[in-house]
Amino acid sequence: MKRHICIAVISTLPFMGGLLLLPQRGVCFNPPQQSKPAGGTLSVLDDKRRAAALALEGARQLRSEGTAASLKSAIEKYQHARELWHEVGDQPAEATTLNDIGQVYNSLGEGQKALDFYDQALPLERAVGDHSGEAATLNNIGMVYDLLWEKQKALDFYNKALPARGWRPLHGSRNAQQCRWGL
Repeated sequence: MKRHICIAVISTLPFMGGLLLLPQRGVCFNPPQQSKPAGGTLSVLDDKRRAAALALEGARQLRSEGTAASLKSAIEKYQHARELWHEVGDQPAEATTLNDIGQVYNSLGEGQKALDFYDQALPLERAVGDHSGEAATLNNIGMVYDLLWEKQKALDFYNKALPARGWRPLHGSRNAQQCRWGL
């Protein structure tokens, strides 16, 4: 029996006094369907993948509660999932998890920590050719700078995100924002 574990990633954007939900990407984890090598190596990897997916699910549940305490607990679970993804060599899942950690830190108002995790996610996304993930991370970096009132840096990162999504960057903050957010 083939099992798939899929998790949707959604981010929020401050928008006209409220929040705009932006679906970014989903992550599916498919354990390989190979025969078990001697020594049970595949079983260990499958166990780690399952544990990582469960940690990720727990982190997202905690994150959805939205309290400072639940967000801090979510970070711990995300960190555990990230370590497991790293151990099994799943760079796309590791990058997504790093991005998630950055988003939680940004929600806690810890922009610099968020930037640190986004900076770790970018090279992984680029290494595996995940243009959608790269665009989402560049956009998230832009959001941090926007919240820090560093509008030019924010605009620079929003413009970097556009080509990664296949869009052409525009110059001038109003035009770029209209293009990016469809305003």
